[in-house]
Amino acid sequence: MKNFILRILSSIVFLGLVGLGLFPNEYSLMIFKVLWTGILLLSLGEFFSILISKTKPVPLDKTQTLGSPISPTTVPLSKKAILPSLVSFLGVFLSTFTVAEITVILTGFLNRRDPKTWIKYVAFGVLSQAFITQPLTILLYLREDHVFHIYLCLAVGIGSDTGGYLFGHLSRIISRFIKSYEPYLIVPFISPHKTLEGSLGGFIGSLILCYVLSQVTGFSIPWMYVPAMTLMCQMGDLLESGFKRSLHVKDSGSLIPGHGGILDRIDGYLLLLPFYETLVRSYVETILLR
Repeated sequence: MKNFILRILSSIVFLGLVGLGLFPNEYSLMIFKVLWTGILLLSLGEFFSILISKTKPVPLDKTQTLGSPISPTTVPLSKKAILPSLVSFLGVFLSTFTVAEITVILTGFLNRRDPKTWIKYVAFGVLSQAFITQPLTILLYLREDHVFHIYLCLAVGIGSDTGGYLFGHLSRIISRFIKSYEPYLIVPFISPHKTLEGSLGGFIGSLILCYVLSQVTGFSIPWMYVPAMTLMCQMGDLLESGFKRSLHVKDSGSLIPGHGGILDRIDGYLLLLPFYETLVRSYVETILLR
């Protein structure tokens, strides 16, 4: 119970900070960009700190991270063109990927690294780009276009996380009283606490919060996409858990009490945002935000 209360309080504080960048005023976008930059840098810091501490020999130095914070500043032409969302998404990815990886590759050549270590430079750069920088870059573009995109992604993410935690916790309480009942673990080799009951609770939580969002904002919700968005959110959570478990790490950090690090708080969005950009965004803009 103490941990649950701590999670709620830290979530309120975190969402309060994010909310400063979502209010409809002239300063909110600037505040959002400042918060976004902080989240990006902290996430990359946690990511590389884990890799540095858990890989031998250590193949990274400060130059490794230069490309990722710089890359979101590149604005691809495809983003402003009238193209299908998938093509637009690929344009964003390729432009940001190029800046980051050129930095990494040049670093490897200039320092005359041995091939195995140099390959690790490139591999870690690619992983950080695909797993962290690219999804957060999409988040920034969504905020610049229409704040409803952020509201919808937050509703799915928060609903999935909260519903999953509550239903998972409730299933474990029930199992103490009903000996014949045991929560069904989905992928115990990745996460020993992720249950089928918690996953179902995540879907229910997402639907409830999306309904609340529709009532508060007056916008329609793309209901046919919500289950898939929730699934992507849960898959992102499992992906980050698998990354940590492969390196024998419980939390990515300790910045947010009850949650761990920034990566532990945003992991669900790391697959949700690319999915939203690729398949959902065009539908929302052409059908629901007209």
